[in-house]
Amino acid sequence: MEQCPVCQTEYVRGQVNFCCTCGWDLRNYTLPLTEIPEVLLKQERVRTTWAREWWTRSQSQLWKVQSKLEKTNQEVEYLRVEVAKLQQERLQLMNRLSEFYAHSFEREKVKVEPILKGKLTKIETVDLTRLKDLLAQKKWQEADRETVVLLLRVCDRYQEGWLRITDLENFPAWDLHNIDRLWTRYSNGHFGFSVQQSLWQEVGGTLDASYEIWCQFCDRVGWYNQGTWVAYERLNFSLNGPPGHLPAAYWEIGLGAERLYYWWWLTPVILFSRFDNCQSL
Repeated sequence: MEQCPVCQTEYVRGQVNFCCTCGWDLRNYTLPLTEIPEVLLKQERVRTTWAREWWTRSQSQLWKVQSKLEKTNQEVEYLRVEVAKLQQERLQLMNRLSEFYAHSFEREKVKVEPILKGKLTKIETVDLTRLKDLLAQKKWQEADRETVVLLLRVCDRYQEGWLRITDLENFPAWDLHNIDRLWTRYSNGHFGFSVQQSLWQEVGGTLDASYEIWCQFCDRVGWYNQGTWVAYERLNFSLNGPPGHLPAAYWEIGLGAERLYYWWWLTPVILFSRFDNCQSL
């Protein structure tokens, strides 16, 4: 066995013409060495030496690049594992938060239910004329924004621009019923709080439901798609949207300073619970 003069790869003379590793020409001279001018042999030695040095440098550079690539792959794998851990921790945190809120809500519910039962009256506290006109004209996005204004005005929180937990828990059932009635009437039962509440119950939604249940609900109504939250501006403001797609803007006005990043779903969830009182009106 002989070795390639450039990369030292072994080969059998006469069986190959070029090195399988570096591509160097391994063919024999057509003339005996004694008949080849010395100047040509010298040039050939210089060329071979240059090729060997170039090969050595290129292999060294290749090794460095491969080492960096291997290190980068290890870092990517480490980051992938860390991201998976963080996602799991995030999910666990959201589930704990929903459980924590559910227990807190039940404690407060015991305190306020006797008061609420004595105060539920069929008194409309806001003017629904503009909402009615917008819905009649099928101006769904404007009607959605008007619904937010009405929710804030009912609770006397228009200036603040957000609702507290107590505002949601004590929201007048009659006003909620009337706002929903307009939505369901002018959308032929396609939109409305009651439509959303029905879908919420279908996915197993309750006051102590997990974040995963909330994501399932949002997927049903078109607010969540393939692991990504749909921006408000990209919602479908037409009857071609999924059932319960609207109203949608209201779920971003809840909790204000009390709000944690993962608690925005409490606004619709608490309002859905108020429909138990609506049904008795």
